[in-house]
Amino acid sequence: MCFKLIMVIIALFSNGFAEFSFAQTAISKHRDGVLQYKNRNYSVAIDLYNQALNLNPQMLEALNDRGICKKELGDLKGAMIDYNKAISLNSGYASSYVNRGNLFSLQKEYNSALIDFNKAININPKLDTAYNGRGATQEKLGQFSKAEFDYTAAIEINPRNPLYFTNRANVRISLKKYQDALNDCNKAISMNPNDSEFFITRGNVYTELTKYTNAEEDFTKAFILNPKSILAVYNRALIRFKYLGNDTGAIEDCNVVLRINPNDGAALNIRGLSKWYSISKSDGCLDLKKSMDLGFIHGKENYLKNCR
Repeated sequence: MCFKLIMVIIALFSNGFAEFSFAQTAISKHRDGVLQYKNRNYSVAIDLYNQALNLNPQMLEALNDRGICKKELGDLKGAMIDYNKAISLNSGYASSYVNRGNLFSLQKEYNSALIDFNKAININPKLDTAYNGRGATQEKLGQFSKAEFDYTAAIEINPRNPLYFTNRANVRISLKKYQDALNDCNKAISMNPNDSEFFITRGNVYTELTKYTNAEEDFTKAFILNPKSILAVYNRALIRFKYLGNDTGAIEDCNVVLRINPNDGAALNIRGLSKWYSISKSDGCLDLKKSMDLGFIHGKENYLKNCR
C-alpha cells in the first residue's frame, strides 16, 4: 500500500515537474523572440513564438507579439487572427486591444479602432500606448484637439517616449500652436537626436514660423541621418526654391528625389519651376509637362500658367 502511494506521489511530481519545465521553456522561447523582434528579425522571432506556443498554446504574450511581427511583415490577416485569439483567451488583455486597434486604424476602419482603444483604456487607464493609438486615429479623422488630448495623456503616463512628443507636435502644427509644437520637437530631439523624423517635424514647425534657414538646417540634418528620406530632401528643395531663392540647391535636391523615384510629380514640379526661373524656360516646361502627365495638380497648374 505504501509502495503504491509512493509511486502515485512520484508520478504526480514528475507530471508537475514536466509541466513546469515546458512552461519555463516557453517563457525562454518567448524571451528570445522578443530579442529577435527588437533586432528586426521578424521571421526568426515568429519561429521562436511558434515554438513557445507549441509548448503553451495559451501564452497570450507570444500570440500578441507574433501578431506584431506578422504586421511588420505585411501579413495583416495573420496578425488579426493572433490578436483575436489572444482576446478570445482573455478578454481583459489590454495590449491585444491596442495592437488590434492599430491594425484597424491602418486599414482605415477607424470606428473599430476607437472601440478597441477605448476597451484597452477601460481595462488599464495607465496604458500609454492605448492613448497614443487613439490619438493617432483621431488625427487621421481630423479631430486634432482630441488627438492632442490623447497624446498629452500618453506623455503624462510615459514622458520618456520621444515619439509621443513628435506626435503631439504634428497635431499642434495643424492647430497652429507652433511654439508649443516647437517645444515638443526640441524635447523629442533632446531625448533622441538620431531620429530623422524628429528633425523633419521640427523643420516643418520652423517653416510655419517663417524661420526658413532653421528649417533648411533641420531638413539637412534629417537627410544626413537618413539618406533615403525622400521627404527630408524634398522639403529642403521646397524651402530653397520658395523662400530662400536657391534655385540651384532646389534643382540638386529634386535630382536626388528623382533618382530614387523618377515619377515623383511633386519633385518634377519644383525642379521645373526652378529651371524655368533660373536656367531655361523650355527645360522647365519639360519637367512641368511630365509632372502634369503624372497627375500632379500643381504641375498642371504651373504648366498651363507658364508654358502655354
